[in-house]
Amino acid sequence: MGIRYVGSVTARNLALHFGDIEALVAADIEELSSVPEVGDKIALALRDYFENPRNIEEIRALQELGLPFKHQAQQSSQLLEGLSFLITGTLNHYGRKEMEELIQSHGGKILSSVSKQLDYLIVGDKSRLQTDKGQKMGKVKIIDEEAFLDMLEKPQ
Repeated sequence: MGIRYVGSVTARNLALHFGDIEALVAADIEELSSVPEVGDKIALALRDYFENPRNIEEIRALQELGLPFKHQAQQSSQLLEGLSFLITGTLNHYGRKEMEELIQSHGGKILSSVSKQLDYLIVGDKSRLQTDKGQKMGKVKIIDEEAFLDMLEKPQ
């Protein structure tokens, strides 16, 4: 949609949180800021976007053409509910998008960078910089792809 500061990870988190465009359009700054990856700057950009009548007209026109603007998540479980993940490096068994979808299908959230909200950093090959940042954060659990897949098979 071309909303300033909103990339694919943030857009996905917004869709997961709000479920449809109507709830997103109606959200205030506080509610927007409660979504992972959305801080004050992004929340303000979202409010600015949705307060512009031209943008709302464009959304309505697209809805009339049949775009549903609803997120329909494929939920497998709530095993990862309340946990946030970041993927870095090249994975052996899954592509990045596939891994993100797998995490989300079990209730987990995807972050786009190392932050204090991050619970797990899934590392693949060539992931030195993010791994170093994760180690400095302290509480971040750094695991590889196999350990993550084990989490799904052996819930704690």
